[in-house]
Amino acid sequence: MLRGIYAAGAGMAAGLDQLDVIADNAANAQTPGFKGCIPVVKGFHSLLLSRVRDGPAVEVGGLSTGAAVEGAVTDFTPGPLRPVEDPLAVALTGPGFFVVQTPGGEAYTRNGMFRLDAGGRLVTGTGYPVLGERGPVAAGPDASILASGEVVSGDRVVDRLRVVEFARPEGLQRVGDGLFVAGPEAGPPRPAEAVLAPGFVESANVNPVTEMVRLIALLRAYEACQKALRVQDDTLGQAVREIARI
Repeated sequence: MLRGIYAAGAGMAAGLDQLDVIADNAANAQTPGFKGCIPVVKGFHSLLLSRVRDGPAVEVGGLSTGAAVEGAVTDFTPGPLRPVEDPLAVALTGPGFFVVQTPGGEAYTRNGMFRLDAGGRLVTGTGYPVLGERGPVAAGPDASILASGEVVSGDRVVDRLRVVEFARPEGLQRVGDGLFVAGPEAGPPRPAEAVLAPGFVESANVNPVTEMVRLIALLRAYEACQKALRVQDDTLGQAVREIARI
């Protein structure tokens, strides 16, 4: 009976962990370039039960001891493109990532909502310099980005945006602000032959309706675990009271 209480409690804890992932997805449904996460739930090791009364032991099957969220994987499915009236907005039409410079080194993003800072550098919405083939991109106030990735200021090409891809993008690590860093599992970045869509921005690949459905299913599972826990607790309490009368 106590094992059942532990299993129900583990189910409730796993539900809370999944809730964090779903809430983060829903909160960023309008964030350009955001990539949703999918929680990975893994069951604990099962027990093999045997009937030991009335003769030799006979196996009667396995018993699950609960589940837990092992982690969350990033869904790198491209999001839909949305037109914007901004000469510095650009979207990737295939796989790949823009390269930006952060205090911790290079990072990668699918969010192409760029702007010019006070020093004339092309930066992300959070202020990180966007890297071209020559380093941080600097341009004049009349700058625009072409489908080839070239950054044009007036009639002069000042640089070409670096676009890279990875052999195993699932190995990228999320660091916030729509950025990823490359861990050993992702492999080294390599140039990508990407075609850009100027005047568009990639929307999040999160569907709010889908997240709402997941949330409803999660709440129902949580309530089921809660009821199972209450029933077993009541039964255990009743058993203790009956034993005390003997």
